[in-house]
Amino acid sequence: MERDDIMKLLADRLNDNRYMLLGLAKYEHNFDRSPSKMQLMDYANKLYEKAVEQGIETPENPEQPLIGSRHVLDVYAAKLEGAGLVNVEEIGRVRVFRLSKFGRELLQYIQEKELHNQT
Repeated sequence: MERDDIMKLLADRLNDNRYMLLGLAKYEHNFDRSPSKMQLMDYANKLYEKAVEQGIETPENPEQPLIGSRHVLDVYAAKLEGAGLVNVEEIGRVRVFRLSKFGRELLQYIQEKELHNQT
């Protein structure tokens, strides 16, 4: 399996987790620091809400947030961490998330793929 195959497989299977990954990248870019878990949840939910408004996502219940509980947040975060897409650091009792190098590469791959599909 080559790099492109692996990236395609991960991109295809990210599903709703892509909003957490994208939210993390945008948060780090906008605020020049890493978010806490709850800040990441808020940011991902806002990105998802925009996608629903733009018709990119068509959920059964558009009023329901993508991440509606801490449990769902923990599940999404564990999947991203397990895939090596984010690094988690505990500072006191707060878990802080950082996009890993591999996570950045995957986001770049997804963005390039989307640009290619638009042309």
